[in-house]
Amino acid sequence: MTATTDQPITIRPARIEDAASIAHVQVKTWQATYRGIVPDTFLDTMDEAERTKRWATFIERSCADTTQPFVIVAVHAVAGIIGYAAGGRARSEDAQSLGELYALYVLPLFQRRGIGRQLVAAFARELLARGWNKMVVVVLEANPACGFYEALGGHWMRTQTIEIGGVPLAARVYEWPDLSSLTQGP
Repeated sequence: MTATTDQPITIRPARIEDAASIAHVQVKTWQATYRGIVPDTFLDTMDEAERTKRWATFIERSCADTTQPFVIVAVHAVAGIIGYAAGGRARSEDAQSLGELYALYVLPLFQRRGIGRQLVAAFARELLARGWNKMVVVVLEANPACGFYEALGGHWMRTQTIEIGGVPLAARVYEWPDLSSLTQGP
């Protein structure tokens, strides 16, 4: 059966058995999105098996302890997991009330269909449930998704440098001082 983009999408917390699918989405979206931005050698050597192990550990920790970072997945009725959002307590700043969206990726075939918005809304609801009322995301400045975060009401805070594949890259930090604006999603 061929996966069509008009099939129902379910948003739910990730389970351990989702690790390989999440790793697949990560590798494929990085290779599609960051080609020409991140060094090709880094993208070409991304290993799904190694990333599956990392995601399994990440998910296992989140299932065992609600203070740990977590993952939410978008599941297509035919294609399976086609996107995910991952994050938790901010890795910098005021970690008492600030959550961070560490990663948001949707396979290219399913982009521009509202799935990213659904994932962000579910992610924001989970942050609020865990006691975090603000959120940040760090996005490579050359990433076309900057417009997505701006359309969601993200306020540019600052630019910082992050390193990927041994190369320093400019990144924008966006903030949502009130997560309730993001929870209005399907």
